[in-house]
Parts: sequence; C-alpha cells; structure tokens
Amino acid sequence: MFWEKEIGSLEKGKRADFIVLDRDLLTCPVDDVKDTRVLETWVEGRKVFGR
Repeated sequence: MFWEKEIGSLEKGKRADFIVLDRDLLTCPVDDVKDTRVLETWVEGRKVFGR
C-alpha cells in the first residue's frame, strides 16, 4: 500500500494506533491481568481516550 512514510514505527509525523496500560502484561502475575486498565488509546497518532 506504500504507507511506509505514514506507518510502521512510532515517530513524529507518523500515524499510530496503540494503547497504554497501567501495568506490564509480560511481567505482572497472571492473576492480575484481569484487573488491567487502559489508561490511553491512540488512533492515527491522536489521543482518543485518556484517564
């Protein structure tokens, strides 16, 4: 689709879709995963949700 200049990495001027969680899911105890909260949601480089 030739979007290399717009997507593919987190850099100024590029689009980004990602979430920020309140804990690291790779290191927290399995029983704590269910209590994880989304702190921010970003779509196309814009913050669309935040606590």
